[in-house]
Amino acid sequence: LKIAVVLDVERTWDLSTMEWAKDNINSKGGVLGVRPVELVYFQVDSNSKLNSVLRDIVDDPDIVAVIGPATAEQSIDAARLFSSNDMVMLTPTSTASEIYRKFGDNDFVWRTVESDIALTEKMMLSAWASNANKVALLTTFSLYGSTFFDWFGFLAVEVGYPTDDIHVGRYGLEDTDPTTDCISPLDELLANVPDVLFAVA
Repeated sequence: LKIAVVLDVERTWDLSTMEWAKDNINSKGGVLGVRPVELVYFQVDSNSKLNSVLRDIVDDPDIVAVIGPATAEQSIDAARLFSSNDMVMLTPTSTASEIYRKFGDNDFVWRTVESDIALTEKMMLSAWASNANKVALLTTFSLYGSTFFDWFGFLAVEVGYPTDDIHVGRYGLEDTDPTTDCISPLDELLANVPDVLFAVA
């Protein structure tokens, strides 16, 4: 069984766990004891490369499933294509709530990680437990950052923070430099003197 691995494999990922899992399955004869697993790695480090790789995977009748892609934006594009072709896609790192909303009932998109809504809740509970009076969040305009942005204020109010003690800033619009455009929203957040500042880069 050929499984495509669609990640930035040369730079970002330690593939030893996937190789270990494959070897473990194959040492028993493979899936159901008769179908060995083969991992086929695709290097994806740009959106144009991703589109080319996705087409290659769909055109290969021997590939039965996909692990990846890494980001939420890439996962949504891939999920649309793969689910319409009845191919299983496992998202090992895409935690944006948008994926859960769009593909929660889709039998072909499998999420192996919890949504960032749960992480946002943990962040808020940790601030509350540390007796922080004011909380702040700096996040990006990406789908990944949007989950935190969408839920931070709501969860802060839920645990008991007054709205005046909750501050949120965003950065990273298209065609801006994320290494510098975070400075202004960060300065604004710090001017409110939060007891806890969460940064979701």
